[in-house]
Amino acid sequence: MYFSPAQLRDFFIMDYIHLNGIKIYAYHGCLNEEKKVGGYFQVDISLGLNLTHAGETDQIKHSVDYAKVNEIVREEMQKPARLLEGIAWRILKKLESNFPDLQHIKIFVSKLNPPVPGEMHSVSVELESFPHKQKKL
Repeated sequence: MYFSPAQLRDFFIMDYIHLNGIKIYAYHGCLNEEKKVGGYFQVDISLGLNLTHAGETDQIKHSVDYAKVNEIVREEMQKPARLLEGIAWRILKKLESNFPDLQHIKIFVSKLNPPVPGEMHSVSVELESFPHKQKKL
């Protein structure tokens, strides 16, 4: 069986777009005070897909519009949730449905300065998805 260089690249190499440090003030948490006062959250996302065509053509239609990704994150962060897991899950599912070419998604949602005894910079949840593998099953 013969594979072209482009096909071999799809098997062995994945390119990534990273959105780092999307900082948002929102009202998430289990405590009533968190829901009233709010706090800062940070979202970091890695999107895996083949960017060969985007690089060759220099056209956004062959990539992922990270402005749209940022918009999705900001929209989902405005919907109250008790758990970071719920926020991350909603964002993950929205990205899967809006960007069908994604092969890998990794998302970190962090609550900065969480209300716990002592000092803690943040607490994070990481979710990961391989949408193409799920479609083939």
